[in-house]
Amino acid sequence: MRTETESEVVAIACSDIHLSHLPPRCRMVEPDWYKVMERVLGELTKVAEFYSAPILCAGDIFDRWNSIPELTNWAIDNLPVMYAIPGQHDLPQHNYEERHRSAYMTLVKADRLLELPPGQPTYIPTPKGTIIVVGFPWGHEIRKPPTTESSSGHLVIAVAHQFVWRGRSTAYPGATRETAITRERKELLDYDTVIFGDNHKGFSTHLEKTHIFNCGTMMRRHIDDLKTNPQIGLLYEDGSVSPYYLNTENDLIDKTMKEMTDPEIALDIQDFLTELSGLTQKTLDFRKLIMRFIRDNHIGIRVKEFLLKAMEE
Repeated sequence: MRTETESEVVAIACSDIHLSHLPPRCRMVEPDWYKVMERVLGELTKVAEFYSAPILCAGDIFDRWNSIPELTNWAIDNLPVMYAIPGQHDLPQHNYEERHRSAYMTLVKADRLLELPPGQPTYIPTPKGTIIVVGFPWGHEIRKPPTTESSSGHLVIAVAHQFVWRGRSTAYPGATRETAITRERKELLDYDTVIFGDNHKGFSTHLEKTHIFNCGTMMRRHIDDLKTNPQIGLLYEDGSVSPYYLNTENDLIDKTMKEMTDPEIALDIQDFLTELSGLTQKTLDFRKLIMRFIRDNHIGIRVKEFLLKAMEE
């Protein structure tokens, strides 16, 4: 963190929380996944309270747009109030106009998320005066901020959910030049700061006088995430952003667990269905029957995860 003699924090930046009812594959060794998520959100809340600063979230609050009521209700109780835009994981069929069907919109209606309307300025009070934030949800291209007399002298910030990268270490194989942060991205130059979500590999850079911060993930959900540090960003009154690395000391990760491929799922599921076809019990509902079968038999980890996710849906 910087010292108070330099520049003061005016907001906290975050994205890609990916709240989920079930743990991701490499985190299935966690005894209580909800406790893990509570720990991460608790740290975010404490940082925001320490600086008395608003939180700006660049999307993907949920891992699935149709998260079950248990998770949605838990999020209402545990998520700090944030100014937010939806990412593709928050949207049915990745369609912004369908967000009324989503768990994301439930949090908006519960006043946990304060929605940033696409392309429109939102004036947000901070410890160092008002900042102007313009949101660009998934599927919305960044464009110039609306210019008004009231915007003069204020920090103008874009919050966008779109994949960007800087250097091959922050890209995926085949990432196009159009998504890279280069001098061709003239649409970014009208902002003091641009905060991105979607790319789980966090980084910060400059484009002329514009500060750019890609938040990265807040929780390690994949084996590849072990190469990065979960983080949020501290946004300063001069428009710069520095990473604040989240505590991962208590994370439990199965480093031997690789991602599941479609052929592996098909093979294991076929074996499972063969065994399941022999069951005759009809007194339990299907969910309870599946859970009992998983408990009483040596079900492979791949099949177990597949079945639990299917029942969640």
